[in-house]
Amino acid sequence: MICGLNQSDPVVRWDHSGESKQTTRGKLRLSGAAGAEMLLSDGTAAAVGMPVVAISGSRYGTYKAGDTGTICGLNPSDPVVRWDHSCCTPRRTG
Repeated sequence: MICGLNQSDPVVRWDHSGESKQTTRGKLRLSGAAGAEMLLSDGTAAAVGMPVVAISGSRYGTYKAGDTGTICGLNPSDPVVRWDHSCCTPRRTG
C-alpha cells in the first residue's frame, strides 16, 4: 500500500514485512485484476508473445509505421517489443 510520497516517488508499506520503504514509480504496477490490464491502441489486451504492428513511428527511430514485432515484456505503462528488422534496410544510429 502506498503510504506516502517523497518528492515524486512513493513510499510503500510492504505486506510481507510491514516495513515502509521508498521505491520508484517505474518498479510498481496496480496489484490485482482491477485496472491491471494493458490495452493496445485497438483495444486488444497486451500479452507477452503477441505479434504487433506499429501504427506510427518511434520518435527515436527505433521502429517506423508498419514495422512488426513481438511483445516480449510488459512495463508498468508500455509493452516491450522485440522489433523484426530482418526485412528492413539498416537504420542509422548515433
